[in-house]
Amino acid sequence: MLFFSKRSTPYRLPWGVAGIISPCNYPFGIPMHEIVPALLTANAVVFKIAPETLPVGFKFAELFRLAWLPQVAFTTM
Repeated sequence: MLFFSKRSTPYRLPWGVAGIISPCNYPFGIPMHEIVPALLTANAVVFKIAPETLPVGFKFAELFRLAWLPQVAFTTM
């Protein structure tokens, strides 16, 4: 009842670059929950792939390339 006259406005500003390290277990599901929100908020993503799951990282790069995402926005290591 006290907050009827109050207003709030969320501001979604990019932080810059998000560094995400992929685990070897669940290499697709866990990083996807972090990569997509970072890209949706206009951040660039540097994605470190676990050595055991290199094909999954290359598939990520291919998916984002097919989605016409600029190469500067998503980089794999």
